[in-house]
Amino acid sequence: MIRLSVVAALLAVAPPGASVASPAPHGTPPKPGEMDCERSCLESVMDAYLKAMRAHDASSLPLARDFRHTENGVEIPLDKGFWALASHLGAYRINFSDVARGEINAFATMQENGIDGLLTVRLKVVNKAIRESEIIAVRNAPHVAALNAKGVDPLWNQPVPAAQRLSRNSLIQVADRYFDAIEQDSSAGITFASDCFRLENGLQTTSNPTYRSRSFESEFQPYSLNCKDNIDSRFFDFVSRIQYRRYTIIDEERGIVVGMALFEHDGDKKTLDTKGGPVAVPPNLLRPSSVGIFEAFKVDRTGVRRIEAIGTSYAYGRGSGWDR
Repeated sequence: MIRLSVVAALLAVAPPGASVASPAPHGTPPKPGEMDCERSCLESVMDAYLKAMRAHDASSLPLARDFRHTENGVEIPLDKGFWALASHLGAYRINFSDVARGEINAFATMQENGIDGLLTVRLKVVNKAIRESEIIAVRNAPHVAALNAKGVDPLWNQPVPAAQRLSRNSLIQVADRYFDAIEQDSSAGITFASDCFRLENGLQTTSNPTYRSRSFESEFQPYSLNCKDNIDSRFFDFVSRIQYRRYTIIDEERGIVVGMALFEHDGDKKTLDTKGGPVAVPPNLLRPSSVGIFEAFKVDRTGVRRIEAIGTSYAYGRGSGWDR
């Protein structure tokens, strides 16, 4: 699971119409004519990328001269890491596209040397060439089989009715306020829809009363709470800060924003000061650690309806490899 394997902390947002300074999206604005790749084009580029990854052969890909690639925050050649060991791509995959900026992000199940895992890939496409490739590979993810069987929630691919859509800036504000709320242990000012729930590395971590985390010896079970109460429980008290935030995908038509951030844990909290009383912090959070996370939000004017995150351990204090 993300949260207690050091990807552990996430979520929160402010009312879609709130007026705040708008955080900057990732990357520089495109030049005229550069972004000539529509949604279907971006999805075709991702298809080709994943096919080449599975074949361990990038020779067919249209890579830009200034192409750059990272895996779990580290710049490496394309013939190393997951690219060298990918053995299968699973049945589960969501594409998130930002046509205005020429970026696409895929969340998918995979296998590496036959071992189940999760993968998120971000590509930046300029003049139909791949300029940037950023992947997070989650090894030994225990919920892959269930995710493959369940399939993608169809809500992600449904357009938001025009009257319910938010602007690009408002979508970014929602995600940024969500991260703020986790840092502050308060959902004040955040709107969650009544059907909101969150997946982290394939596990439903809100509104899930049947799942009991073995990380807690007490009756404190934060995954049974809804999106709002989960934050207000002070479960995320162990998160020191959420930084290096970037907003890589903004899709007004489908009401989606994808953020990348590092959840940093200084390891100095031995007790969670929850609303129900003090709870011992699990041993894996009693040390300095960072978790790099791509987190997607489905939003309309009723609030945040879905949250899905994929993340894994990063070097503490080192950033994401794409910070400017």
